[in-house]
Amino acid sequence: MMLLSLGLGSQIGIMEGVMSTLFDQPSLKHIKKPVLVGFVAIGCFSIGLVFTTGAGEYWLTLFDSFGATGLTFIAFAELLSVMYVYGHSRFTKDIENMT
Repeated sequence: MMLLSLGLGSQIGIMEGVMSTLFDQPSLKHIKKPVLVGFVAIGCFSIGLVFTTGAGEYWLTLFDSFGATGLTFIAFAELLSVMYVYGHSRFTKDIENMT
């Protein structure tokens, strides 16, 4: 019961983070929130359904092995933009002011 409530609580938080990001998009403002939540929930359910098939373990291994490649690229791009576009000295001064 504890694992069920922990999983549902985490999923609600993740879903709300995705929904608030999507709902703030100007192109999606005209769509009602319950409809948008329904489409996102059905999409996430469909993606999750792949992991419950007979080949689900292989799909999970594939996602686990190569899923972070995009995030690594984004982090590297942020690092380069902060250091070379914004500047190291201005960044350290901003950190000093914030702390």
